[in-house]
This record gives sequence, C-alpha cells and structure tokens, in this order.
Amino acid sequence: TDYSAFCGNWPFHSLAYNDIESLKKLHDKHGITDAYISSFEAIFYTDTFSADCELAKKLSLFPNYRHAICVNPKLDNWRANLDYALKTIDVAAVRIYPCIHAYSLADDCALELAKTLSGKKIPLLVSAYLVDPRLAHMVPTRALTTDECAKFMKNIDDINVVFCGMKSVEIINLAKINDSAFFDISGLRDSCFLIEKLSENGLSGRIVFGSMAPLLSISASLTQLTLAEVPDEVKQSIRKGIAL
Repeated sequence: TDYSAFCGNWPFHSLAYNDIESLKKLHDKHGITDAYISSFEAIFYTDTFSADCELAKKLSLFPNYRHAICVNPKLDNWRANLDYALKTIDVAAVRIYPCIHAYSLADDCALELAKTLSGKKIPLLVSAYLVDPRLAHMVPTRALTTDECAKFMKNIDDINVVFCGMKSVEIINLAKINDSAFFDISGLRDSCFLIEKLSENGLSGRIVFGSMAPLLSISASLTQLTLAEVPDEVKQSIRKGIAL
C-alpha cells in the first residue's frame, strides 16, 4: 500500500504520471497493488470538495485506489465540505497539509478537526512535507514540531494517524512521546540506512510505505526499502501497511 500518492497537476512545474491511468501503470510496474490517492488541486482550492469530487469520479474505476480527501481546517467551510463529501463520495481517509496551509497542529482549528475525525471514525494522513522547504520559493512551507504533533495526537481517539514525509529524526522524536502514530517512509531521502535506524528504535511495526508519487520518485522510496538490512518480514510488513 502506498500511503502518499497523488493525482493531478502540481501548479509550479509539470509532472509525469499526473493522471490516474499513468499512476496506476507506475504502481503496477513496481508491484504496488493499492494506494491512498489525494488531489493536488484540492490543496490549492478554497472549495476543496470540487477538486475531490473530480478525483472521486476517476477513482470509481480503480477499486484498489482509496480516496484521501483534502481538509483545510483554516477555511470556514471545512466542516460543510467534509460532511458533504462523506454523504456523496467514497471517502477512505482525510489528508491534511499543515506544512502548506500555514497552521500548527496545536492550533484550535487543528484540534477541532482531530476531535471531529475521531467522532466520525475517519482515519487521517498528515503530510508533514510535500517539497523541500529550501526549494519552496513559490509555496511558503513550515516544518512541524514534535511538541505540536504530540499535542495533536492527544486529541485523537480510536482512529489511525499516519504522518507522511517526516525525516527519520522527526519520526524517532515523536515516537518517543507518542505510541499510537504511524509513519510512512516517503521522507526518508536524506541519508542511507534510515529504515535500519527506525527498526533499531523499535519502530518496525509503525512504519508503512509511501512514495509521494508523482511529485517525488517512487524508486527512491522503494530502493530505500529494498536495500535495507532488515528481515524480509519487516520489508513485507512495511509494503503491506495497516488497515486504516
């Protein structure tokens, strides 16, 4: 399972595999059978539902792809958009982007969202990064702090949360003070032996696969996993993922 996959156009440069058909071919090429898919356009729309509605139509033809809709809790209409989406399209998860939408997970809007999702039993994907902040001259980005993530998780009840795109040190620091969050490997691109490092810290059971395709190379995440010096059953568990 790929927990960080996207469809659509990135507004600042062109992408290969930006439609659902080519993304499916890319996943098939690398033996990935299912994924949580989110809309790039929804990140930048005020009316996030309009973009997610278009993606829902495309995903209806691909039963192994699950829709992770965008919610921006800074917008006044986020509750209405969420409720309407739950009534009208097949929602598998919610994805949020505090890295781009410029709020802290400790802000009231984020904590209210956490309570709402817990009440509705909707799993959550948190995109900690989409682009390297050093290269984000067109899109202001912010890094999440361990403290805000920990405070946010205290408001989560009975749903799975996957943090996507975090660096290894961020994963380890958060895991030390929270024992329920999961983490994908899409952000493990800054060094070698990072999956080994996470495994040594007892996190093998909390790591899942993520690629950030097509924004980033799917091969980078797969190579990090394939070459990791960990037992094969650990690799298989990461690729299989968890049921959200």
